[in-house]
Amino acid sequence: MDPLILESISGHIKENEIIRSSQHGFIKGKSCSTNLVHFCDEMTDMVDEGRAVDNVYLDFSNAFDTFSHKIITKKLLMCGLDEQTVRCIETWMNGCAQRVLISSTKSSQRSITSGVPQSPVLFNICIKDLDDGAEYTLSKFADDTKLGGVADTPESHAVTQRNLERLEKWADRNFIKVNKGKCNVLHPGKKNPRHQHVLMATQLESSFAEKDQGILVDTKLNMNQQCILAAKKVNGILGWQSIASRWRDVMLPLFSLLMRPCLENHVNFWAPQYKEDMDIPDRVQQKATKTVKGLGTSLLCREAETSGIVQPRGEMA
Repeated sequence: MDPLILESISGHIKENEIIRSSQHGFIKGKSCSTNLVHFCDEMTDMVDEGRAVDNVYLDFSNAFDTFSHKIITKKLLMCGLDEQTVRCIETWMNGCAQRVLISSTKSSQRSITSGVPQSPVLFNICIKDLDDGAEYTLSKFADDTKLGGVADTPESHAVTQRNLERLEKWADRNFIKVNKGKCNVLHPGKKNPRHQHVLMATQLESSFAEKDQGILVDTKLNMNQQCILAAKKVNGILGWQSIASRWRDVMLPLFSLLMRPCLENHVNFWAPQYKEDMDIPDRVQQKATKTVKGLGTSLLCREAETSGIVQPRGEMA
């Protein structure tokens, strides 16, 4: 029954365009990369125009497990799903229980009254109204949410603060907790006044760089810090003392499976453009090649590129 119900819901969502363009998680044709590119492209355009920008990174605590079943049912009805489908999902959620087992001791059973069933489609419906009334750019990947807009005037600061208050009210209505300790603000742009923002009576911390979908974005938006981070990860793997053999048959699969993904993770987004940044991953790949025993010096680069252990210079950009 699951695939049949999912097909019905997915068809309804597509026909009625229920999920907004700001959502990139669990959407066909979208991904972490599109989320990163879309948001950073808008912010970079503002910075290129000489504007100061504030990017607020929000963290909701266990959003998948926190939505109550009553709220889920209400949101499904509000999006126009037929009552029969909604009641079927509601029946599926009701009557579930859980208990804790430690060694041979069991706790008593407790009813489960919250948590989105393991369906990202239902979760997207539950969180679709997060950007209702948004006055600035809002971008989501599931519940990972970013808010960005100009910040060079007192009026623009007031708009950002209004958006944060609106998100705070949304969290209260849906009984979602905000992890204020993980909510930070980046201040890209020249002469940024670095306004202080408040969320749930707590002043948000300003940071120089922020992890976004695993990519390190800094206030300069030039990806230098990400290049350094990727190189550091690969150098750490190359330094493993547990790698007893350095022969080609061992190092090539090791680089392909563990090291190269670090250099290629969302590289279409953070692709280094400056020579000094391009040199950082280049040096790492050259170092990895030199650790392989059995490759002659004259054939070093050609053999490595043919085998796929390194990319030709400039290909990553």
